[in-house]
Amino acid sequence: MTATKLAFVGGFGHMVDVLSDLQSQDAPPVNVAGCAPAHEGENLDALSRHPFFPGRDSVRVYDSIDSLLGAEQPEILVVSTRPDRIAGAIRAGVQAGCHIISEKPLALDLTELSSLQALAGKARRAVLGMLSMRRLPLFRLARERVEAGCIGPVSLINTRKSYKWGHRPHWFRNRAQYGGTWPWIGIHNVDMAHFLTGRHVTKGTAFHACRVHTDFASCEDVATGNFALEDGILMTASIDYLRPEIATTHGDDWCRVVGEKGVIEVSVARNEVRVMTDSGEETVQVETAPQPLYAEWIRDLASQPDTVVGDDTAFRLTRAALAARDAADSGKPFDLNMP
Repeated sequence: MTATKLAFVGGFGHMVDVLSDLQSQDAPPVNVAGCAPAHEGENLDALSRHPFFPGRDSVRVYDSIDSLLGAEQPEILVVSTRPDRIAGAIRAGVQAGCHIISEKPLALDLTELSSLQALAGKARRAVLGMLSMRRLPLFRLARERVEAGCIGPVSLINTRKSYKWGHRPHWFRNRAQYGGTWPWIGIHNVDMAHFLTGRHVTKGTAFHACRVHTDFASCEDVATGNFALEDGILMTASIDYLRPEIATTHGDDWCRVVGEKGVIEVSVARNEVRVMTDSGEETVQVETAPQPLYAEWIRDLASQPDTVVGDDTAFRLTRAALAARDAADSGKPFDLNMP
């Protein structure tokens, strides 16, 4: 297979997961043509110092997205940067003929998101979101159990994302750059529900507040939401930046899927999937090594792009997360089925 030409824009976020996946045994051949910052002064060290590069030539650094795209003409552009710069980088990449693998959220307002989706559709370019929970065997096993009918038709799903505060970049203080905790973190809650049930959010209500880190007043450190999914499934979401620093893991991802015949719980912090039905209870400890999701996407884009070009999952998840943020801002519920 001919090596696929990749380029990277930005130095913050999950682009390191893309490179880690490319180190997997079955990864497709790639040529990382170069990288560029998405905003002035952006630090690209996390990219250029990644273990993917030792033994290879160092990644070439360009001074702008335009110069990178013009000189290298990559097939796939990986966008991973500050939220307010993501949409512009996606737009530039699509206009240059690239498929996109992007950090979330894809945009910071619904109008821009719709414009990007229309552009990508017209250009027949894929825009795939970096939702790295999908790499975890825990969630893949839980989905297999749901799809196998272990707990019967799903009626309810509860989701939780809790993070340590740690060190947050200065731009978390600026809502225009950060975008809000719902699109930055809450999109993962929405993705848990979609990944495990195959259903998207249709309507709901949400709340958020900055309760503790008041010097970062534009960054909500707690949020909750109540949603309806397709087929009438109900969903709850809990989000916080208040996980104690003493905790053994940075994050506490957890979800509970309730069906007619039983319950499945997934806990990343405990590294387990628990299945409980009237027939009994089973707790499975699952390997922690992530599956190379991004390597799989790159292979698919190189060999059979039509299978992924029409995937609108990242757009729909972003739309739901932005709607939740706007609902929390306004105090009004949202309905994505309404024009």
